[in-house]
Amino acid sequence: MGACEVDKEQTVLLSCGGRSVAVTVLLRLNAIYMPLILLTSVGLGVLLKNKRLAALIAISYAVCFTGFCFRYFGNDYRESVGRSFCDGIGDEINKSVELSGGETTINVVAENMPYIYALFYTQTPPEEYLNTVEYENSGVMFQKVRSFSDFRFIEHTTSFHPEVAGIYIIDASLENIARTRTDEVYNFKNYSVAVIP
Repeated sequence: MGACEVDKEQTVLLSCGGRSVAVTVLLRLNAIYMPLILLTSVGLGVLLKNKRLAALIAISYAVCFTGFCFRYFGNDYRESVGRSFCDGIGDEINKSVELSGGETTINVVAENMPYIYALFYTQTPPEEYLNTVEYENSGVMFQKVRSFSDFRFIEHTTSFHPEVAGIYIIDASLENIARTRTDEVYNFKNYSVAVIP
């Protein structure tokens, strides 16, 4: 097989089958963990031939990993990333469902795909979700859920307008804005529930 044929095969692989891999790695970086683990194990195998270097790297890794554990599992880090992962939103969803009684739309003003939490905490049946879901950008690879069932999702906190009546799950920082329209505000960890008349 000549060099030209090899190049041609590689080009076909990259342009056809390789596209999905490239998209997965670029858009879903979790896919990179398995190759990294494989490369790490190969590298460690090579390092084991040099005992002194292997010991130095193992000690360095242990020190770094210990530091990571203290930071990652410590309260400061959890507090700083809590909002990004909608920490505590389950209580607000349950309170909102209780307040709505299935008769009022629940508006969730939060980022990072809050519909996932609404699905989880309400245990919405898949059939109900599929029959009621509406997307902002239907047909694209990563669709944004606009609403399903009794829930409507607003991904940007700047889009919160308390002049529109309804039940709102909002970031705690927006509580003062909600109180300009209502006294019925329930405080939770990172979020509040406001009933706007």
